[in-house]
Amino acid sequence: MDPLSDVVTAMRIGEPHSARVTHRPPFGWQLPAVEAAGFHVVLAGTCWLLPPSGGPIALRPGDIVFLPNGCTHALADDPGTPLRPARTSLREVSPGHTEPSVSSASRPETVLLCGAYRLDRGRSHPMLTGLPDVVHLPAPATRHTPAGAVVDLLDSELAGRRPGSDAMLRALLDALLLHILRAWLDRQAATGAATGWSAALHDPAVTAALSAIHGAPGHGWTVAELAACAGCPERVSHAGSPALSAARPSSTSPGGE
Repeated sequence: MDPLSDVVTAMRIGEPHSARVTHRPPFGWQLPAVEAAGFHVVLAGTCWLLPPSGGPIALRPGDIVFLPNGCTHALADDPGTPLRPARTSLREVSPGHTEPSVSSASRPETVLLCGAYRLDRGRSHPMLTGLPDVVHLPAPATRHTPAGAVVDLLDSELAGRRPGSDAMLRALLDALLLHILRAWLDRQAATGAATGWSAALHDPAVTAALSAIHGAPGHGWTVAELAACAGCPERVSHAGSPALSAARPSSTSPGGE
């Protein structure tokens, strides 16, 4: 199993959950923190995400927000709209419409795909713990991409329950999570901000070494063996290779010693 797949498999418990929710403005919902990684995808309309720290984030159709640590946050039609406690968390969000807090003239509705991945924090991985509380992927980065295609399929699947929907939703939610993580890793590399895991997974040699570790986590790997697996023994000097040394089981594999 490749490292990115292994990270998700090792931490996940239970089934992911998602629902299609329509908000009629004005609305302002404060969502509680959850023991899960949450997400919002804007399908139609606009809204604002109010993170626990930092300024409000404008969201438009196609935008994806990933909350790897399940932090508390709010969604509103406008940053100035008063907030009310949400009736459910992202782990339990139900499909349907929310009513506006006050009567208003006709304004476009906001349609969101919301949900959460249940993760075991006791088996946390440095790749996920290194993510910021809020990962925002704006529409230009998701439109006409595999992530956008997965969102379209999820929207279609949630619009009408058909035979096999449960299995289809599980597979699509897994695919969405992996595409979100890929997009974040790619963005870190493109902006020169990649460090740690985001840098390692863009280094073919280190990725090969990590794949070897995740394939045999109980083996007592040496730097020389990892370099051989990566096809670059010349990277091992008397001082060792910092990148390959960092890839040893003690720092990457949930089963490593």
